[in-house]
Amino acid sequence: VDTLSPINIKLNFSQADAGSSGAMLNIDSKNQALMKIPFERQCSKNDTCVAQLTVDLDFLSKTILVTEDNYFNVSVTLANHGDDSYNTTLTMHYPPGLSFSKLEVTKSSRPTLHACYDLEEVLDKTVCGISLPVYRSKSSTTFQSSFRVAKDFEWNDKISLTVTGKSDNSNSSEIDWMTKSIPVQYQIRMALTVNEDTVTYLNFTTDDPAPQNMHVKYKIDNTGFKDFPVNVSILLPTKLEHSFEVINYEVIVQEDKTQCSIQPDLKKHEQSCSPENSCVVIRCDSLILERFSGVELSLVGKVHFKDLRQHAANIAFLKRYTGENGEVKFWSLLKVDYDPKRFVLASHKQEKSNPKNENPQKAGMCKDNDPTIKCTNVRVEFIIPPNKLLIILTGAGLGLLLLIILTVIMWKLGCFKRKTMEYYQEQEDKVSWENGSPANFNPDFSSRMMSISETDKKSDQLPEEKQLLDAEKTNGPLESDIKDSSENVNGSAAESEPQEEEK
Repeated sequence: VDTLSPINIKLNFSQADAGSSGAMLNIDSKNQALMKIPFERQCSKNDTCVAQLTVDLDFLSKTILVTEDNYFNVSVTLANHGDDSYNTTLTMHYPPGLSFSKLEVTKSSRPTLHACYDLEEVLDKTVCGISLPVYRSKSSTTFQSSFRVAKDFEWNDKISLTVTGKSDNSNSSEIDWMTKSIPVQYQIRMALTVNEDTVTYLNFTTDDPAPQNMHVKYKIDNTGFKDFPVNVSILLPTKLEHSFEVINYEVIVQEDKTQCSIQPDLKKHEQSCSPENSCVVIRCDSLILERFSGVELSLVGKVHFKDLRQHAANIAFLKRYTGENGEVKFWSLLKVDYDPKRFVLASHKQEKSNPKNENPQKAGMCKDNDPTIKCTNVRVEFIIPPNKLLIILTGAGLGLLLLIILTVIMWKLGCFKRKTMEYYQEQEDKVSWENGSPANFNPDFSSRMMSISETDKKSDQLPEEKQLLDAEKTNGPLESDIKDSSENVNGSAAESEPQEEEK
């Protein structure tokens, strides 16, 4: 209800039949009267109302997030602590990157109407009329104002927003206003991947103990709409288990977009490297990730097993028959840093700090839900094959020993004794006594035994005669044979002499 404007009362005077009337209306007098009857004003002093407006401004978020199709909300409170306020307005000043969207009442002490309008060719100001024409005394209303955020606008690190409350009957020297600043952040999107042609498995043998190449290819993609600078660092352990070590390591950046060098200070990465492993950090200079593009980084190095052949020669004796193998797993960690005050990564959840002296795998630094870290597992294996020559010699020796043992056992059991006539006689006597009758002389059996004995003797003499014949062929007749032959000759000569005398 409009209680500011007075009530207008308009009276028109006219006379319908002036001839028959005893009174006549003066034609020169006014035939119209206008009266204004004002409403009663509840003013504190001298019937003059003075409004006392106060405004309060509060941001509903900690920062303005610049991203696609995003809105920024502000809470504005307008209160009148004085008399009724006439023609009350609420004016908002904001940077051109914001465009006013709407104003709605969230809390009010009494029903409050409002209407907002933009000014022509003015992009940073919006004026809203509040409960026109009268904003009652002791009224308080909280509004929520929404602004659309332009992603293509060049934003500063911070922006300021000003809200002003004004009325026709407020003290001009006490116009209430409030200004607040808020930081601006760009939302960025980033993806870290490892290429498929990465070499992460290495195999060492005694036949090929030379250092082998390790090649890990990382790719950093900017999938968002905004260019942003990043700092890249790679953590790599150099001293590993089983006397493995990484040597000649370096980072190569695609198209030489930046240069990388070894960082001597490891204090920032102590939580990522266990104390038993000596680690290095290769840090690259800041580079710009352009929107919808990426950059590739290659971590190259040589993995070396110190004195593998000497280690194979010094292994335990029993392991030379079975061989030995071992495996070492280590992580190379890629960390991408950006300015968290200026940029915020989409869907980035802050991870809890890792316990000190835990490797990245145990501490959880290599979890997939942290988009700023990418870990690659490198597996190194060494194989020492069994000693084939030792196995062959051991088998031959054990076989020979077993043969000797079996021969001795068979000899002890009498398997190699010759069965003579006495043996058969003893067996026959034994059988006879078991049958309860004395052994009878069996001439056939005795003759058979004699023939067997003579055959054995002849078989023993035949080799001796054969040896004598072989010796005569080789060395000539033996002295004993010569002596026997000479005696035979002398004997025959002596026999022939008497025969000649008789003749």
